[in-house]
Amino acid sequence: MVAAAKTKVLRSVFLDPQMDEILRQVAFRRNTSKGDLIRTYVERGLEADREALLPQRETAAKAVPSSRGRSKTQGGTTRKTAVPA
Repeated sequence: MVAAAKTKVLRSVFLDPQMDEILRQVAFRRNTSKGDLIRTYVERGLEADREALLPQRETAAKAVPSSRGRSKTQGGTTRKTAVPA
């Protein structure tokens, strides 16, 4: 699990009333807040996505030849910029 950040960013989301009720019941049973429960669920989802995407990233990295420059996208065109030695 990712360590808790000292600062948090406020995000507003709309939930169905049934989903909110389930969150309330689960939070009550776990003796935690709905906010903490939502953060836990988001964290688990992000970790699952990260793990699912990892093999694709490694494959993509192997397919692209390494170069000294970095690519920048501007207005749909990719431009290569030099990296200082």
